[in-house]
Amino acid sequence: MAVTIRDNDPWVHAHPDEWRAARLGRPGRPPKPEARVPPPPPLGVRVTDSLRSPVRDETLPRGHAPWLRPERVETWTGTEWLESPPALTALNKRSLYLPAAWPDETDDRTGVTGRLRVTYPAGPATLSAPARRVLTVRATVGGEWLVDGQPVTAYALGPHAPSGKRPPRGVHPWAIVTTLVSAPSEGITFELDTRGSRFSQLLLALSGAP
Repeated sequence: MAVTIRDNDPWVHAHPDEWRAARLGRPGRPPKPEARVPPPPPLGVRVTDSLRSPVRDETLPRGHAPWLRPERVETWTGTEWLESPPALTALNKRSLYLPAAWPDETDDRTGVTGRLRVTYPAGPATLSAPARRVLTVRATVGGEWLVDGQPVTAYALGPHAPSGKRPPRGVHPWAIVTTLVSAPSEGITFELDTRGSRFSQLLLALSGAP
């Protein structure tokens, strides 16, 4: 299981049940960092990214992260696809991963919505076994997302994963299991329909699903 520990942010991490238990109403805008209500968990931190163990452990080259970053993003204008550098910047954010010297670039102030066509580079040549591709994303709660026109299975990560509850409003980490089957060693391009959600990170995992 992969986990990331962050300072507790009640506006993002606290479930509505916690607000009700504290007899408080959740504010419409994020509270200031010092306004930690409901009371923070022990040590004032929270596990915000958690993911079940992969189906198989992939052998990564030294210094390589377990995700691929998008190298090209196009947006649908209604009549044609246009390359969008701002959309690429909004989605191409790294998660903290020290073995690959990845810093934490989480920033939900920029994001993308609508129909997207996303291209990823090839992964390590040793990962040549085909698998169902999995995306690790940060996105708002929304409708049923589509990848290449097909519904996907989305799992909420972070503090809401163990309960199985629908996360509250705001941006949350997700694991999206697609119907795409390919080898991580090959580059891939697919279309994503966000169906009203706003995506602020879109990474392609090197570990696949069964």
